[in-house]
This record gives sequence, structure tokens and C-alpha cells, in this order.
Amino acid sequence: MDLAVSAFLRLSSRGEALVAELLRLSEHIPPLFMLQDKTEQKQYGDVLLDFRYLKTQELYEHRIEQSPELVSRDEDMWENHEDVIVRFFTLFESIYKYVKDFARCLEDLREGVYIQQTLESVLLDEDGKQLLCEVLYLYGVLLLLMDLRVEGVVRERMLIAYYRHKGASTIDSVEDVFLLVQSTGFSPSVLDRNGLARRPQGYPEQFFDRLPRRCMHMPMPMHIHMPMHHAHAHAHAHAHAHTQARHQGLARAHDARAAAVGGHVQRPVLHPLGTTPRLTPLRHNAVFHLPMPP
Repeated sequence: MDLAVSAFLRLSSRGEALVAELLRLSEHIPPLFMLQDKTEQKQYGDVLLDFRYLKTQELYEHRIEQSPELVSRDEDMWENHEDVIVRFFTLFESIYKYVKDFARCLEDLREGVYIQQTLESVLLDEDGKQLLCEVLYLYGVLLLLMDLRVEGVVRERMLIAYYRHKGASTIDSVEDVFLLVQSTGFSPSVLDRNGLARRPQGYPEQFFDRLPRRCMHMPMPMHIHMPMHHAHAHAHAHAHAHTQARHQGLARAHDARAAAVGGHVQRPVLHPLGTTPRLTPLRHNAVFHLPMPP
């Protein structure tokens, strides 16, 4: 197996493991970090801090240190929830490293680090084409699941708790991890007039585009539309390989899911190029009558 294809295989395995860990951990979010109860808000609102803490750290720390009651509650919070906070932080950091390594692999292909291998040659390889599309899909799934299962303000509170008690020196690329975790403004509990989760403007494309800009100082690599084009061709062939309509539907369902996520991931690049990134998802949706969000 070629080195580049092997790199994408390892990334795909990491992505699958991160999805599983995210789903597990999202079932064990400490209710305290949601601060839904008014009593908890009053008691812990000054120690469970979101990213506003980063602007005036000294002020917040002084307020806590001057109150023995707040100091006690802060210590109690950390003692009772340290293990799950550390585990969530490890997950957030691992997602950041996944995105960073994905961007690095694409950049290495573009710069010729892999001898006699380019993105085009990887896409000519059946395994390489499938793995590259899978890694791209998992990238989108990780970010969407993180935002859906762990609300932004809860992520911020857990990360700030880790940051305060463990120290900035324990976090590699601290600013990038903060950028990943920062609330997007999306909340599954906030509905629009149609009863659907309200999406902030530019969501989720701007969310997908956060880290590639930081990791590579550019939007998601310009060639990223190529895997999605190949994915659509593969999906078409994959579905028609089945003779029964029921089996074709099942085959298309999986491909449609990947295409829909991939379409959102590629949009920050294709939109400036004047391309229509909704093309692939819409083709799938025409078959399944799946509603595409506006």
C-alpha cells in the first residue's frame, strides 16, 4: 500500500475511534456544567466560566480567591468532575490533532512530500479514493456531532475548568484547541418557526473552515472538491451494482449521507470558485426526497 494511502487509512481509523468516544462521552456530561437550575447558577455561575474568562482572567481569579465560599465550590467542582473533564479535554485535543494531521497530509501531497504521489494519483487508486472521502466525511461528522451532542457553552466551561486547574502549559496549540471548542451559536434546543434547530448565519461552513485556515493559513485545500466528485461517481456505480431496487436504496442511503456532509465541508472553497457545492447532495436527495437545509 502506498505511503499516502496508508496515512489516510490511519486517519480514518482514528476518526472512527473519535466518533465512538464522542458518542460515549456525550452521554455522561455532568448536568452541573449546563447550569440549568437557578440554584446551581447562583452557586456555581462564578466558577463554571465560559470563554469570557479569557478576556479578564485576573478579574475572575481575584473574585474567586477573595471568597472562601467560591474557593470551596471551585475545589468541590474539580474534585467531583476532574476525570470526566480531563477525558473531554483529551477528546477535544484529539479532534484538533485529527484535523491538523488531515490538513498536513493534503499539504504534503500538494508539495510532493510523498514520492511520485499526488492527490490525483491517490484518487486513481480505489482504496485511496475511498479512504480520502472517508477521512473528509469523518472530519465533518466529528464537528457536527460535537456541536450537536455537547453544546458550545458546555464545551467552553469544561475547557476553561481544565485550563484553570491544569494550566496553559499542558495544552499543545492552546489557541487552536480553543478555536475548535468555541461555541458556534448553534443549539439543538433553539428552534425556528418551522420547528427545526435554528442555524446561525454561515453555519456549518464557517465552523468547518475554522481550523484549516489556522493549520494551513488557507481555506480547506483547493483540491478538496475532487474527492467529492469522485465520491459521487463511486456512489452512482456502487448503487447500480445492485440489481434489486431495495438494495440500491440502501446503498445510496449511505452514500447520500457522506455526500451531504462532504458537500457542506467543501462549500467554503467551492463557493468562491463559482461552483455549486450543493450539486452532489441534491442529486442524492432527489432520489430519497431528503430535505436539504437552506
